[in-house]
Amino acid sequence: MRIPILAAVLCASLAGPGGAAPPPELTARSIVLMDGWTGEVLLEKDAHTRHAIASITKVMTALVVLDRCPLEQVVTVAREAAETGESSCLLKEGERLTVHQLLEMALMRSGNDAAVALAIHVSGSVPAFAALMNSKASELGLRDSHFTNPHGLDEEGHYQSAMDVAILCRRALENETFARIVAQPERTLQRTDFPDGYRVVNTNKLLRVRNDCIGIKTGWTDDAGYCLASAAQRGARRFVAVVLHSEDRFAESGLLLDWAFVTYVERVIVAGGLSTGDAEVTGGLADTVPVAAAETLVVVDRADAPLPEPRFEQTVFAAPIRAGQEIGYFELVIDGERVIVPAIATRSVRQSLVAALATWPNVGLILGCLGCGVLATGAMVWGRSAASGATHSPHSSVIPSSASAE
Repeated sequence: MRIPILAAVLCASLAGPGGAAPPPELTARSIVLMDGWTGEVLLEKDAHTRHAIASITKVMTALVVLDRCPLEQVVTVAREAAETGESSCLLKEGERLTVHQLLEMALMRSGNDAAVALAIHVSGSVPAFAALMNSKASELGLRDSHFTNPHGLDEEGHYQSAMDVAILCRRALENETFARIVAQPERTLQRTDFPDGYRVVNTNKLLRVRNDCIGIKTGWTDDAGYCLASAAQRGARRFVAVVLHSEDRFAESGLLLDWAFVTYVERVIVAGGLSTGDAEVTGGLADTVPVAAAETLVVVDRADAPLPEPRFEQTVFAAPIRAGQEIGYFELVIDGERVIVPAIATRSVRQSLVAALATWPNVGLILGCLGCGVLATGAMVWGRSAASGATHSPHSSVIPSSASAE
């Protein structure tokens, strides 16, 4: 049995009736735009070429640290970390900070010294930590990634592709601590040499100009140029954008994200709780019952894409059926994958008397016993009546014989 199902588009496309707007033209050498939930690649350019990625490296640094260290664990800053140059958080040898504080310095302020302090704390040396980074890359299936340090300063053999950066960032956002840190525009940390607190300002300017921005990481070196891995979310839609070696990384990333939100919209494929038709009922006071999906299914898809058609399969037919009871499911195929949404009755249907009697336990035996009882009682009454008629008839008489007659 097939039931038509109602669907609604929650966000109208801004691309116009003629189809989706063309993607923006950007200067970045490598580009990837990815669905932040599914990992589907929506747009790419030179996505698998290996590039220097500068401080985007610290995304991998953070994941390795989060795999191995409690956030409140105290780190003593090593001399090698304090002497690390370029982008710095002014760490001093022997300074004691928590893993959480150093992660905020590395991911927000892009402190190279903070990244090295964490690496030495975890592994004892930068080369040993780089080995852990490469092992993590292999675990995540990153084929065009290799790390030689935790900070991203230019070195031979230190690289990633834009595709690998996007995959890594999408996975990193699944870690609640990482996601919370990279979404912060700024923080003030308590440090011994900073009586008024140490202000950490996020280098990702998109966090201050876009309400939908949720991270992630900037990067710049001579070899890498200006790089940015960014992410934005509106409702059910999340996108990850990567631009490597861009002339204007913030503007170009913003254009990519804007294009994504215009082109890909939230679409309600199945509306939970909304009656969509009638299912069959057997043995009930009604022959049908309204059915609805138990939950709402929302997908992110191009505004001009055809809606997938749900198919209803009923699994429960017999009354009684109560409101809210699961009686089947809706089946859809989305991007080649089978998706199942439970289907429920929206009102109750009581069982009919005939159906109730038919399903009553031992009803056949009971009816048989009742029938035998009725027959036995009838036979007894008839037998008694017959016996009484043979010995006590009120109309019988005896006439004596006579010798003569007049």
